[in-house]
Amino acid sequence: MGWEQILSPVMYFQVTYQYGYMDGFLANAYRRVVVNDALRAENHPDVRRRHTVTGRLAYHLRATGTSFHLIYRAYYDSWNIGALTPEVRIYQRLARYAFARVRWRHYRQTEAFFYEDAYAVDTADDAYVTADPKMSEFHSNLLGFQILLKAGFLDGTRLEGLRGASIDLSFDYIWNTNRFGNGVIAEAGLRVPF
Repeated sequence: MGWEQILSPVMYFQVTYQYGYMDGFLANAYRRVVVNDALRAENHPDVRRRHTVTGRLAYHLRATGTSFHLIYRAYYDSWNIGALTPEVRIYQRLARYAFARVRWRHYRQTEAFFYEDAYAVDTADDAYVTADPKMSEFHSNLLGFQILLKAGFLDGTRLEGLRGASIDLSFDYIWNTNRFGNGVIAEAGLRVPF
């Protein structure tokens, strides 16, 4: 559920709450965990309840064609994983059909109640065990850049049918403190309406 409010002709606010209930096999059938110096399959609880609250405040500066977005997300689930994610985005109109976005996001998470890198003592076969880095305590920072080019300039030409198309290029770099390490997320997209 959510609530949106136009605060002024150039300012927008939104807050949402989401509840998720998952029931069934939630582990990775292929991931192994070290338990008492031996490998065994990971085991997660069969039920996971998630609560997420997200807020967004957006402001548009007409004189420069710039928009600022402040986003904050809080998450907690029944596995004792809690996470806070503040994010800042700046959108800039470069030309009539060209736009850019810069963003920075910080993510901080607590670990699941059953996470260990390795289990020193033997556990019962039905005990919850995982060494999944996504279940560990960690934090990350992401810095990203995006360019969006719309094909509206084709209006009135022989290629007018493509005027609703767009090209989207993005590049993000993430600094991570868990075993996944740092990484690059690069995307290129072509959208053609028909």
